[in-house]
Amino acid sequence: MIRRISYALAASAFCVTAQAADFTGEVLVVPPPPNWDGGTPVTSDAGVTQSWKRLQIAGSTASEVVSIRTIADTGTPPVARIKAAVPDMEKGCVERAVAPIQREKANIGTLASITVSCKKLTDAPDGTTLFAMGRAYVGEFNSYVVTRTWTGGRIDPGSPANSPRTAAQWLRFFDRIAVCNTLRASCDPADAAMIHAAPRFTTMRDAPVQSRPEVSIENVMTAATLFGELTGRAEACGEDTTAIKGKIARMFAYITTNDAAANDAVLRFEQTLGVSAKQQATRPQDTCGQILVDFRAHPTRVSAFPRYIERFWKQK
Repeated sequence: MIRRISYALAASAFCVTAQAADFTGEVLVVPPPPNWDGGTPVTSDAGVTQSWKRLQIAGSTASEVVSIRTIADTGTPPVARIKAAVPDMEKGCVERAVAPIQREKANIGTLASITVSCKKLTDAPDGTTLFAMGRAYVGEFNSYVVTRTWTGGRIDPGSPANSPRTAAQWLRFFDRIAVCNTLRASCDPADAAMIHAAPRFTTMRDAPVQSRPEVSIENVMTAATLFGELTGRAEACGEDTTAIKGKIARMFAYITTNDAAANDAVLRFEQTLGVSAKQQATRPQDTCGQILVDFRAHPTRVSAFPRYIERFWKQK
């Protein structure tokens, strides 16, 4: 679920430009991945920094952080900007590898990209690795440094270092980020889900909101418990539950406001499933008829899941 960051919050993070001089119209347009939390601006001598964090699916210890720093200065070349960001990107690394910096022209200004990987981290469990991408954008009036960092197990299939598909998705994320001047261009908010702007920028509308159902955590956990119980009983009755178990994480992610809630619901579902399957295995086979009828009524589409699970808290 793409979460909308309110314009007031996004605008307040980039007041450095407005305070330094008359508003120039320059903004950085950034599309965030879904289900990210954070974004509170922190002002320091280095600029204004915002960070967003995302926890991975249940059962994984991996995490990701996206950080965006805005500097009201364009005197430093992008290569120097991204080099200066490397110490933060590789924090805690014992064995690191830094790919050559790539520099190129952009529609406005120039940019430089870098990739950092680390095989071992201090103060982390054995086998923990780090993978980070960073890009510095130097516009006409401001500089911006965007970094995305993945930390997790060495063999985790979700790591950009292990998954070409994930690495390509990261590159698409960076390629959609661009400096835009609202006084000369439309800077269409449809191109991104979140806009970073100076407070005096008033011509851009908020990004369109994607309507997704949001179920209270109490009802989500009730549904996770009772649907897990039903699935476990159906499994003990001989039903193949592979398909629903493969989709359950996406289904709960669809109805919750953040990954932590979705992870809790999936864990509850799995725990209840295991207990109820053992209980059902001790019962007579003739109790399976209605269980299988009830289970087979579950939806196959994620979008139909919210309507289906209403029955669980309504019957409670």
